[in-house]
Amino acid sequence: MTRVTRSRSRSGWINGQVKTYWHLPNRISAGTTGSSKYLTSTCSDSHGRPITDSAFSSSQSNGWPTLNGTAVSYYRVDTEKWEYVFDNYCVGDNGCPNETPLAAPNGWFLSTVAATNPSRPVMTIPTLAQDLIDIPKQIRDLGRLLLTPKKELANAKGVANQYLSWKFGWLPLFEDLHQLLDLQSYILKRNKELHALYSGKGLKRRLKFDNSHESGSGLGSRIDFAHDASQPSYVSCDVDHVVAKRSWATITWYPTTPPPYHVDDARWNDYTRRIVLGLTPEGVAKGLWDVIPWTWLLGWFTNVGSYILANSNTVPASHSKACFMSEVSRTSKIKSVTTVGTVYSSIIGTGSFKRVQKTRVVSGALTPGFNMPYLDMSRLSVLGALAIQRIKHW
Repeated sequence: MTRVTRSRSRSGWINGQVKTYWHLPNRISAGTTGSSKYLTSTCSDSHGRPITDSAFSSSQSNGWPTLNGTAVSYYRVDTEKWEYVFDNYCVGDNGCPNETPLAAPNGWFLSTVAATNPSRPVMTIPTLAQDLIDIPKQIRDLGRLLLTPKKELANAKGVANQYLSWKFGWLPLFEDLHQLLDLQSYILKRNKELHALYSGKGLKRRLKFDNSHESGSGLGSRIDFAHDASQPSYVSCDVDHVVAKRSWATITWYPTTPPPYHVDDARWNDYTRRIVLGLTPEGVAKGLWDVIPWTWLLGWFTNVGSYILANSNTVPASHSKACFMSEVSRTSKIKSVTTVGTVYSSIIGTGSFKRVQKTRVVSGALTPGFNMPYLDMSRLSVLGALAIQRIKHW
């Protein structure tokens, strides 16, 4: 059967109402106000042969927050009263955060290949050597800070210098030392990856990208019992919304040659150690790229540096197409119910709304990407410190 694209959908109504009764003194039906919500679920994918990765989209919706119960409002005390019976009355959804799925960033395929390549190093000798060479200067700067803290931190430029010294000096050094101390753990993890690579099923990897979590609230509904303008009477409810977004990529690696050593051979562990320490041509090239001044800033805007890792072939392997997956999950439920001007109320909020949207994009060409970086507090602080350094009179 030829592989074709198919689409399916499912829809339906959630119907509710509020019935009004007038007591004078007998109970008389005074009308019904309906409230309904139309929900649609869709799915689009491909089926048939050959079985290959293909685009996919799905939006599944279920349930809705509703009001149930009874409220009584007097018109003339002890003579006339109005009774309102809520039966799955559907409320609104004001105040919901944006549900737009996270888009695939430029160059995500290249980033995925580079970050999952079984030949990638954990650390490199050039970067470690640079961190060690900078130790004497960092110790001198630290000594001056401890001996004369008021002088070193007397102005904004001094604070910026100390911050950048920590960000690009001490912090990378501590990270390298931590990796060295935890080296055996990295070797064991890489051995596990290589065993999966040669298992016959391939090495399946997942790389996380962006994620976010937003919440919002708004007035769901307000139903007025306005039979006497001098005495407002109504029921209202607030609705809480939570929108969670996440995105990731998946890829599978396959060996192109048999394993170089048997698992029990001592050379296997040495082989893995060289890869982890970056004692390979690609690892050295990656380290030299990292020590070139300002490449860290270039890495914020592009993933050109990932080319070195993407094309590393110390472990001979090829990869499948990569799939970028984006998921948006929304949950809405009633936060509170408020009644005003009623002598009796048993109205409660029940139920919730759940929608999950998923999209999948299949990789294209292995090209570098350029995109505006997300300037979080860490990156903004670096840019701010650099700007302060270059102001002559600060």
